[in-house]
This record gives sequence, structure tokens and C-alpha cells, in this order.
Amino acid sequence: MENTLWAQRNIIDDRPLYWHGPEKVLCFVKEGDELLLGISVIEDEREVLPWGFTFVSAAFDAEVAIWHRFVVGKEQQIELTPCLPDRPIVVIPVVGRELPPGRKGEFFFSVPMWAALYTGTGAARVLLTEFPCKTLTSTWFGDMATGELCYGLSADLHTVGREEEVERRDPFEAEVRLYLRNTSQTMLDFSRICFHVEHLALYREHDRFFTNEVFVIFSGPDQVSQVRFAKRGPKSDVEHGLVKEKVTPPRIEPETSIIKRSFSFLKSLTEI
Repeated sequence: MENTLWAQRNIIDDRPLYWHGPEKVLCFVKEGDELLLGISVIEDEREVLPWGFTFVSAAFDAEVAIWHRFVVGKEQQIELTPCLPDRPIVVIPVVGRELPPGRKGEFFFSVPMWAALYTGTGAARVLLTEFPCKTLTSTWFGDMATGELCYGLSADLHTVGREEEVERRDPFEAEVRLYLRNTSQTMLDFSRICFHVEHLALYREHDRFFTNEVFVIFSGPDQVSQVRFAKRGPKSDVEHGLVKEKVTPPRIEPETSIIKRSFSFLKSLTEI
């Protein structure tokens, strides 16, 4: 059986089908009109490679797994597709950056994807559930009155144009490209950046995933930032064209330009 990470599969009655991810093993079983989904945490990653669908799994523990039952009728087909998290992500650069007034920077980093489980095909396709491929911690961005609950992510912030220096690409992560301009009169010394991934779509080129590009204009530490999301995929590193295969639309379609508080400067305990 071909081992494909993101794919459609038919479930044979009473025959378990497994899916191996980086932190979890999923078990699918069809019993009559119900689809059973068992989720078991991986204890030893060496037991589950390669990732993807398989009929055999030494890492799945049915007794400790968390089970869900979905009434799907006679439908036998399931599909796992990648998507982005359901909350904004606060990116904490491993190595900080300072951007002088009047300057611009181009960066990229990777965010963990989620998986969406569907049943059916075409117009009859129905979303059953979503879950993170990798666990993200929760964090608060902004002050106590106007802030919001987000996910926190420590990430390497790379410079666009130096992609060849990134040796390892994770199949469960999507690349985000950030174009940042400092129009203020102060140095932009950022330690946390809030990305509203609910406005981002997912694009695929071969085995790599990308989001649309994000453009941010920083106007000062006491000002909100102007944020714009590209309506297309990013430029391809390989073919020098655009990444055109759109896999997943944004959860919330963005306006042409939105205003968001995007940076945190750790000025007070309410921003930590």
C-alpha cells in the first residue's frame, strides 16, 4: 500500500486503518453507520516511521487511546488534509532582530500545521474534526483588556534569499514569508510577533507547504501595524514562478488591508 501523508482512503468494514503523525497515531475503524477514530500518543518515534497511512501500527495503543464516534451512514471514504491552527500564533524569534527606521526586511519561518478529517467527496464532503500535528503552548498577546489568546512558537527567523541554508524541511510545517517595513522614527527591536494565521491559505509545491505572503508596516511602538495578505501563493524557490496549488483556503477571508497590533516589546508584565 502506498504510504501517503495527506490523502483519501476507503475504510474497509471492521479493518483498522492507521495514520502516523509526529506526535500521534490515528486509528480509523468503520462499524456499521459509525466511523470510530482513536487517537494515541506516540511514546517512541522510532516505531512509527514512515509517516502516513498504513494497515499496521506497533505504536497505537487501543486501551489508552481517546476514542470518538461519528455517525457517517454508509460513507466509506475519509480524507486527511493539512490546515493552519485555529488561533493567532505569537512567534518568538530564536535570534532577535532590529530594524532601523526607514528600512525593510524580508524573512521566512515555519509554523506547525493541523490536520482536518473529512468524510465524503465533492459537495457531500463533511468536516468531522481537526487536531494539531504538533502541540503548541498557549500564550496571551497584548494587554489584559485588549489582548487575545494565542499559540506560542519559538522559531528560527531566516532571511529571504538564503533558503538554501535551511537543511531540514519538516513535512508537518508550512513556510511563512514576512515582508516588514519600519516607517517609524524608532528602532524596531522585536521579541514577539503576532501572526493571524486564520487569514492565511495553504499552498503546496511537491512535498513543501507555504502560506500566502504577509506584508507588515510598523508605524511605532504605540501604534497599530498595517497588515496585508497576498492573494496568491509565494514565489517558488525551484521553478522561479508562483506556488499555484492552493490546498486550503483561509479560515477567515481577510480584507484588502487590516490593522492589527503585531509586535510586543515586553514593556510591562501584561505583555509578557
